[in-house]
Amino acid sequence: MKTFFPGDVPELRILGRNVTGAGCGRPLALFWTASGFECRLKTSELWVELESSYGIYEPWVSVRLNGSQIARFMVEKGRRWYCLFRNFPAEKENTVQLLKDTQAMSGDQEHMLLVHAVRTAGDAVFLPLPSNRTVIEFAGDSITTGEGLAGAPGEMDWLSSWMATDADYARITAGLLNADFRIVSQSGWGIVTGWDNNIHSNIPQYYRQICGLVPGELYERLGAHGAYDFDAAPADVVVINLGTNDAGAFSQPEWKDPSDGKTYRMNLDENGKPEADDARKVAGGVKSFLNVVRECNPAAYIIWCWGMCSIPALAPCIAQAVTEYAAESGDGRASVLELPSMDAERDDERGSRCHPGPVTHRRAAEKLAAYIGALGI
Repeated sequence: MKTFFPGDVPELRILGRNVTGAGCGRPLALFWTASGFECRLKTSELWVELESSYGIYEPWVSVRLNGSQIARFMVEKGRRWYCLFRNFPAEKENTVQLLKDTQAMSGDQEHMLLVHAVRTAGDAVFLPLPSNRTVIEFAGDSITTGEGLAGAPGEMDWLSSWMATDADYARITAGLLNADFRIVSQSGWGIVTGWDNNIHSNIPQYYRQICGLVPGELYERLGAHGAYDFDAAPADVVVINLGTNDAGAFSQPEWKDPSDGKTYRMNLDENGKPEADDARKVAGGVKSFLNVVRECNPAAYIIWCWGMCSIPALAPCIAQAVTEYAAESGDGRASVLELPSMDAERDDERGSRCHPGPVTHRRAAEKLAAYIGALGI
């Protein structure tokens, strides 16, 4: 058997946002949903050495072989070897992906997943993966995380086990376009506020960092709080799927900030529409985030999506804000796209935790892939 650090194998592709030189002579930290690695090789068996820790929310991973998921499991606490496949014909070429199914856990500072090494049969040969592929970055919330894509429709407890990448619209979109992808997402978070009116639960404030939304010494030591190198793998397309939780905040009680005692709440007017001040707040957040995304991705197409969970009251505000941003900035590569709603699902198609199920994710991916394909990238 041969053992390798993942970053020391040129043909092995590290997936997801990470620090420069990740996996070279040191463990590879998997921060976000769909972070991991991909390789194409000839070998009779492949193992991976993983290390996990968590206080509340355990990490889950999935294994894809030649495009199909063959395993999904919880990574136990501690450090141990896991077999990805064995007893294969040594001369057969196989493409393998190991993906973290679980999102970065802002509510669990002990949540960690490391890849220490990979191990193959002694005569293994790593082969080059396709290069010069389109790169798509997805920034979103629980929908992009894949929450609800595991578990029966009746499951309502908030557990990391209900997050999965196999049927995620982001992964499917990338697959339909033969593209590489990465995800920046957090369940319950939004453009300017989280689902519960917590103003600190917003993705834009952490977008420039590798994975800054998980606080604490552990993530600082792993490099997650550092600036992300957007030039390392420039995105050709950035898909933003945010707004569902901002919309949800309008129906929630006020939130009190423990740091200063101030309270915050999004409010609807007598017609069930966002009050003017709150509509302006969301619109301002949309424009501000678009400016940040454009600065970090100067050549990318930016597509702002919504609709997999219907947000009829807030959708016009988001769409108008994107249109105004494009007109004010002269940015001809920013647009909007409404995705299919889970409202069209049958009961047996729904995901767990009242989230979109695989059918909605598939429909959304097909529409999004067609839209991106028409851009002629």
